[in-house]
Amino acid sequence: MTDHRDRDDATEPDPDADRWSAWLPPLDPTSDHTGAAGPTQQGPPLPHAPGPVVPQTPGPVLPQSSGPPPPPAPARRASQSYRSAPPPSPVGQQWAFTPRRYLGLAIFATFFGFPPLGIVAIFLSLSVGRLLRAGRVADAERTSRLARNWAIAALVLRVLWTLGFSLVMGS
Repeated sequence: MTDHRDRDDATEPDPDADRWSAWLPPLDPTSDHTGAAGPTQQGPPLPHAPGPVVPQTPGPVLPQSSGPPPPPAPARRASQSYRSAPPPSPVGQQWAFTPRRYLGLAIFATFFGFPPLGIVAIFLSLSVGRLLRAGRVADAERTSRLARNWAIAALVLRVLWTLGFSLVMGS
């Protein structure tokens, strides 16, 4: 059985070389086994080079870029704290109050009321601050009322559930 790797046939292409490595510089400048563009050899063949000398072409010209674009400048923060500052108020308009978040009521309703409705109330109460930071005051007020209503509904549902359960079990 013959191993094709043992043959020294110059007619077959090198299976280790690919067409993309032709533009890479050789790792060892004294010996170029990949066929990559390197220093051309002029004159008689060197004694250690097997076979005839094949003149090498410089290879394909690839487009050069100056590198990746520079990163954008970081945005300046209005305050040095980790919390974002509220957006500046428009000229001539002042906010008389900010809507309440009702986060405490929502957490209380989750633990001592009906949990699925309490979780909705927590989500809505956390959305109030996000809407205020975005400058959407009307949406923040509406979301604040929704958070309060969902928390109250969770507590009322728990009271009704307890009363109904005690009436059924008591009779």
